[in-house]
Amino acid sequence: MSSLEKVVLQDRDLDILRFCLEMKFSDIETLNWKFFDPKSSDMFAARKRVQKLEACGFLKSVSLLSGTAKKFYLTTAKGYREILKKQPDQIIPDVVTKLSVVTFEHDLGVLKIRRLLEEQQRATFWRSERLLKTTTQVVLQSLKREFMPDALFTSKQGKVIAFEFENKPKSEAQLKEKIFRLKATIESHDAPFEACLVVASTDNLKKKIQALTILIPNKFIVQSVQEIEQALAIQKSESKNFKCNFSSSSPGRAGSLGPSPGLNPYVT
Repeated sequence: MSSLEKVVLQDRDLDILRFCLEMKFSDIETLNWKFFDPKSSDMFAARKRVQKLEACGFLKSVSLLSGTAKKFYLTTAKGYREILKKQPDQIIPDVVTKLSVVTFEHDLGVLKIRRLLEEQQRATFWRSERLLKTTTQVVLQSLKREFMPDALFTSKQGKVIAFEFENKPKSEAQLKEKIFRLKATIESHDAPFEACLVVASTDNLKKKIQALTILIPNKFIVQSVQEIEQALAIQKSESKNFKCNFSSSSPGRAGSLGPSPGLNPYVT
C-alpha cells in the first residue's frame, strides 16, 4: 500500500462519511462549513482532507452531468464498512452509488436548507429521511413512504419538529393528503414529532401550502427558501452590530438579540 493510500481515520472523518450517507451526498462548501472552518474562503483544509479521503477510497466525487466542474461527494462501500467497524452500534443508511437526476434538485435543496437552519441555530440533532427509514419507529412506519418527512430536527425550544421541502408543484389533493397525514401523526399517541416546518422553493408554492394549513398554525409553519436566507442575513447583521455596540458600550450594558420577526416561536 502506497503512502497516498494510508490514512488514519479521525472522528471527524467518520462524521463526514456518516453525514454524506445520511444526506445522500454533500458538496465541499457544506463539508467545510460543518466540519472545518466556515470563515475560510479557499476551504483549503476541507479540500485537502476530502481529497485524502477520496484518494483512500472512503469517498468518491461525482458530477450530475459529465464535464461539469461542480463535484458532490458520496460515501463508498469502503467508507460504510469503516463506520460499522469503528462504530458498530451506529445506525446508518445504505450506500448511494450515484446521483439521481429525478431527486437531485430536491436532495440539494434539503442539504442547503439544513445548513441554513443549523447556521441560524434553529435546528440541531438532524435526522434525515434516509436515517428515519433505517430506524424502526412504529409511528413513523405507519406513514407511507411518500408521506415520510424529509427530516426530523430538534428546535431551540427542545421540541422535535418534522421538516418538509417542497420544490415541485403538486396537486391540491396531493398536498392535502400529505398535510392530513402529518397532522394525524402529530396528534397520534406517542407522536414522534410535535410540529412541522414546511419550506417551499417559491413564494407561490409557499402561499398554496399556507392556504391549506391556515387553520392549524401552531402545528405547521410555512416559509420560502428566500425567507430563511433573509432571516440568516438579518441574524448575521444583528450579531455584527451587537458585537460593535457591545465593544463600544459602557460596562453593564448589553444589547438584545430576539427571535426573527414573523417566525413561530413554537417551531423555531
